This record gives sequence, C-alpha cells and structure tokens, in this order.
Amino acid sequence: MSICFNWVILFWLSSLICSELFCHFQNIFPIWLEPTDIDKVKKVFATGLVDAVTATSPNANEFLEWAKLCQVAVDPSVVNSADSVLELIEKEKTRLLLNTSLFVVTLSNKGSAVVYRNNLGQLEFQSLPPPIQMDKIVSVSGAGDSFNSGVIAGLTHNKTVVESLRIGQECARLTLQTTLSTSEAINSQLLK
Repeated sequence: MSICFNWVILFWLSSLICSELFCHFQNIFPIWLEPTDIDKVKKVFATGLVDAVTATSPNANEFLEWAKLCQVAVDPSVVNSADSVLELIEKEKTRLLLNTSLFVVTLSNKGSAVVYRNNLGQLEFQSLPPPIQMDKIVSVSGAGDSFNSGVIAGLTHNKTVVESLRIGQECARLTLQTTLSTSEAINSQLLK
C-alpha cells in the first residue's frame, strides 16, 4: 500500500499534525509527492516534510527548483533531455535523491527521466520516451496524475518498477487522447 499526496493534501495534513507524526507514515507507507508547482516544492522543503517523501514526480521546472533547494547548481538546459537529467542525478545522487526510492522527472515531449532503487537497493537509471506523439495529444489535463496513478497501481499489485512505469505510460497515453481529466479507457486490464 502507498499514499500519494498532491501538495494540497500534504499541506493540509502538515498543518493538522506535527511533521514527526507525518514522517512516521514513511515507516508504514511509501509517500509519493506530486509537487504540482514550484511554490509547492519550496514549501515541502521549508516544512522539512521532504524527508518523508519516498517517491516524487516533479516536472522540468519543479525539478530545477528541487535541485536549487538541494544546493545543486544546474544549467536550466539540463531539462532538454531525459539523458541529461539522468547524468545530473547520477553525479549528484546523494544531494538530489534524499530519501526517495523512486524519482521521476517528467519532461513533456522529451519523455521522462527515472531513477529507482532495485530489489538490492542499487540505483537504476532509465529514460522513458514520451507516452504519445505531440500531434496526437487532445488535452494534457490529468496526464501526470494518470501516469502517477498507473505507476502506483502497478507497484501495489506487485509489478516491478519497470512494469509499473509502462502501466503509468499507458495511462498517460490514454488520458492525453481525451478531453477528460482521466481516460475512461483506463481499467484494471492494464495491470495484466
């Protein structure tokens, strides 16, 4: 089981309970942070709740802010390719990854840069292509949430990280092809 927090829920929880109790959740459930914007990245660092995050999926701009808050100097052009992001994370893994075991940087039409810990605790680096060609996109609304939900669904159904990423990619692809915030074509068959 895992808990996925977008920043609104995270901020609400942190104002209701002390951060020590929130961090206790990390020992029970993996906590996925979907930052949603640069200000939310700043707030999760300012509150100290970043230490409880075990998985995160910032977009390019959120990643640049994350790096800045980790005191890693970054040329903004690093987000022009997933491979460049992976090279930076590999070089600065101690400062950038913190307590995360899954770190996904979504780069729109440039794909995604993924770093995760395998079953032996070793870091794996993977570049994912964009889930769909840009000319086939109907709306981007909900694609990130669909991706995250697909990955989490895969992980909670004992799929490998790689299988879960494929499920997430498929969920994002389906959502990008509809005006709905979540495609009606997403269903449990994707987990098979």
